[in-house]
Amino acid sequence: MCREVEKTAIKAEQYVETRLWEADWDYIQTLTTRPEMEQVLVELDGSHVRTGKKVALLGAELTKKRWLPKCQRPLD
Repeated sequence: MCREVEKTAIKAEQYVETRLWEADWDYIQTLTTRPEMEQVLVELDGSHVRTGKKVALLGAELTKKRWLPKCQRPLD
């Protein structure tokens, strides 16, 4: 039983290494030759993804650290 688990683990490790290498190869290509994706599907459990665009408030005061106008993000 232990030998079968070890064989499967070796195959799984080789598979993961191959996939990581392929993904790395896609990433290091220049932006003009890198394959593009129109959509990315992400599944997150127990999380909250904020949506909407950040909009600077008119006549708002500046933030204390960076001195940028305060913004608001309408949530959908």
